[in-house]
Amino acid sequence: MQKRNERKFTPSLSPLKNKNKKMKKSLKKDYAKQDNSRPQIEPVKQSWWIILSKGLILILAVVFGFLVLCGGVKAVVNNIESTECQKWQAQSEQYPNFYLSGWQSEQCEARGFDFLK
Repeated sequence: MQKRNERKFTPSLSPLKNKNKKMKKSLKKDYAKQDNSRPQIEPVKQSWWIILSKGLILILAVVFGFLVLCGGVKAVVNNIESTECQKWQAQSEQYPNFYLSGWQSEQCEARGFDFLK
């Protein structure tokens, strides 16, 4: 049993606090050393007209790309339709009673094939 005058031993947290403070200070120093060794990149400040012109250039590039894509698709479709007309022309020479429907004859006339006459 304990006597009245004796107290229980409770360790003080103050040495740990001091140790933690010292560790924090040393970590801050180490971090500051690392930070100074790396070059700092600062953001470039741009005025509103530079940002607007970049956006306009981007929009024009997208529109130009779309037009190029549409032109490429049109060329591919024209090539496919011409090939179909050549195939139908060969079939009309091979088969005497070969018949083209209305859209086929319009397609071949638009491509300059006049084998129907």
